[in-house]
Amino acid sequence: IRGGGTKDWYGQEPAGDLLDTRPYSGIIDYEPTELVITARCGTSLAEIDAALAQHNQMLAWEPPRFGGAATVGGMVAAGLSGPSRASAGAV
Repeated sequence: IRGGGTKDWYGQEPAGDLLDTRPYSGIIDYEPTELVITARCGTSLAEIDAALAQHNQMLAWEPPRFGGAATVGGMVAAGLSGPSRASAGAV
C-alpha cells in the first residue's frame, strides 16, 4: 500500500504490486470550532495544511514532510512526529 512514496526510504524496499491510495483522497468533514478534520488516506498533507490555515490552525504534532506528495495515510503509517511531540503528542 503506497501513497505519495515520500517515505520509500524508510523500512524495506516495496515489493510486489503496489496499491496506490492517492485516488482515495479528499477532506470528508472539517469542523474548525471542534478542532476535528476527517480525511481519506490519499489526501495530501498540503491540502490538509491549506484547509487548516484558513482558520489559523495546524496539525499539532508537526509531521515531517519528505516532499510535496506526503499523504495522511503515510503520516499515520510511518508514525513520525516533529519536535512538538513531547508537548503536543504524537500522531
